[in-house]
Amino acid sequence: MSAGATTPFERRTLHLLPLALQAEDLSLVSWLGSALAACAGFLPVQDSPLPLDRAWIDHSLGQCSSNLIVDALIERSGGRADEEWTLAITAADLCAPGRQFVFGEAALGGSWAVVSLARLHAADSDEPADIIRSRVLTESLHELGHLAGLAHCEQPGCVMVRAALPTDVDRKDAEFCPACRLSLTIALAPEPHHH
Repeated sequence: MSAGATTPFERRTLHLLPLALQAEDLSLVSWLGSALAACAGFLPVQDSPLPLDRAWIDHSLGQCSSNLIVDALIERSGGRADEEWTLAITAADLCAPGRQFVFGEAALGGSWAVVSLARLHAADSDEPADIIRSRVLTESLHELGHLAGLAHCEQPGCVMVRAALPTDVDRKDAEFCPACRLSLTIALAPEPHHH
């Protein structure tokens, strides 16, 4: 998205919710808010951190259920989808039914999503912070695209392409392809006012 261009997300409030993050990861949430404002036009608000609820943990896997976290975000808001979205950022490793792990999950067409930092770095790797930040931004935009109602995309490089590995995330841009951008614009267009 070119600098100065309006975006479909322009002026949409985005609550960034640190979820069971260590102190060193809180600066990443702050950076993410600035990056999402700059590249997508969001108005970021950093919410107070929340602890991990033990009920979300699948003890047989040692991971947290992304479904249960999103359900808890919905419950926390009273279940009302509205113009203000919530993106939880967690260090917890996430799993979902039929998937060994996920980078994140969103309520398709809703207002709530979660992104995990746990798998966005290669195991036993000392990757530079800018690579990790790029992956977090890309996967956050991916989940926010789902909130807008977008499905996965097959266009190489599109942020909405499904990623299974951190290196798959590296092959995506932190941008929507023209078809997804059009879908986004239509999905988020203001409702016409009837008199």
